[in-house]
Amino acid sequence: MALSCPSCDLATVDFAETTDDGQTRLHCRTCQHDWVHRPRIAIPATPPRSPARVPLNQAKAHFPTEADLTDSARHRFAELKGDYLSHQPMTDPRVGPYFTRYREIFSSHGLPKAAPADLKAFANNDIGAHPGNMSVFNTATAFRRVVRG
Repeated sequence: MALSCPSCDLATVDFAETTDDGQTRLHCRTCQHDWVHRPRIAIPATPPRSPARVPLNQAKAHFPTEADLTDSARHRFAELKGDYLSHQPMTDPRVGPYFTRYREIFSSHGLPKAAPADLKAFANNDIGAHPGNMSVFNTATAFRRVVRG
């Protein structure tokens, strides 16, 4: 990797000297800028330590409970909960029947006889959830159709 001058950003850099503390002094032929180059030092990676195993009841004890709330915090929580529930968007009425249908399709007895078009529709449909960009999935399924004929 070529070094470039921090002043003019050109790669017209010459080695000038090594300082007493082992650093490298550089010189730019274009703008005559001199500086000390401090290369990044690679720090050896240490293997990650596995976390200490803590029993579940001890882990739970570290989290606050409702009993730890002050009266003002409990009141504020009730206000926020009421506000959220009053503004929460209504569920799309298509979601219940849609999920019921796909629960059957994805069951152990429904999946072996599921139509590929139903599986692709589930992966691409935004009823009940938003699957995101499915272009790779759709390209792969289209490719399989072409290959299989």
